[in-house]
Amino acid sequence: MTLLRKIHRWCGIVLAALLVVIALSGALSAFRGDFVRIALPAARGPASDPASYGPALEAFVAANPDVMVSAKLAPYDLPLHAMFLKAGERAWIDAQGQVVDRGRGTRGIGEWALQLHHKLLLGETGEIVTGIVGIAGIGMIISGLFIYWPARRAFSWRLWPASGKRLALLKSHRNLALLLAIPLFLQFGSGAAMVFESTLAKLPGFVMPKAPTVGDAGPANWSAIIALARDATPGSAVRAVATPRSADRPFVVTVQQPGDINPEGATRVFVAGGKVVGIADPAQHGAGARVLSSMMGVHTLNYIGGLPAQLLLALLGVLLAAVAAMGGLAWLRSPGRTSVKG
Repeated sequence: MTLLRKIHRWCGIVLAALLVVIALSGALSAFRGDFVRIALPAARGPASDPASYGPALEAFVAANPDVMVSAKLAPYDLPLHAMFLKAGERAWIDAQGQVVDRGRGTRGIGEWALQLHHKLLLGETGEIVTGIVGIAGIGMIISGLFIYWPARRAFSWRLWPASGKRLALLKSHRNLALLLAIPLFLQFGSGAAMVFESTLAKLPGFVMPKAPTVGDAGPANWSAIIALARDATPGSAVRAVATPRSADRPFVVTVQQPGDINPEGATRVFVAGGKVVGIADPAQHGAGARVLSSMMGVHTLNYIGGLPAQLLLALLGVLLAAVAAMGGLAWLRSPGRTSVKG
């Protein structure tokens, strides 16, 4: 047990600052849709009518030919669409396809917080780091439960330390961590799974069909393409579209089907030549694919949804930051000591 305590302590010291940054930026990014509404007057209002998706995209493409890569449609229930363009540009367009904001790089507080949470503003390297932190976080939960289980009767509801002394900090660190063990396990696990999704998706039981090869994808008639995707997946909500990645690839429409908790949709419909040429639906490809596709929904609490999910997600982020900070501060108070009793 002494060795486990040392491992838990030193891993915690290494992770503490990273966890505070990841947790607080995650709490802030829970409200990224609200930050868009604050920044852009055009974003204030009800979500766009799904019937307007196709015409809006076509109007934008007509005015801005050969720049569109993909689009998220009415994200965060906004009356706008998020456009991802060539050369790293991004834009917001309204239901008429008019550009209301356009530029390069990370834009807005909410997007900045999301990139900090997801990638530490370090690109792919930062993303890998956050994934490793997620895996390490699971290890911290498991080791912490082993360490504190013999003293579980000492648990109390004092979640905020009575003072800044080492013992008070460690007691509150223990109490709060035990209380949050299950939700934090889900957050760490789902976050790590999203980071390493491409690797996990190669494992047996997790594999999903790739976009098929086609002779000609045809013209970008977005109204028709979206209509075909809707007809192929009755009851679904269209969440995103993407142009062909190459001349022999189809258009992709991502939809959220009934029962899918992934807020960005987990099912991809491939369209080319005026017809559906394939559907990648996790529900049809085993439990592994279904679980992996649901990780974003788990991580964002989308199984709860709405403002309650945002508030709970923000609260969870703040409390995780508190757990990490109290553990780190306790070590600073007495670096050579490793345990707490009572």
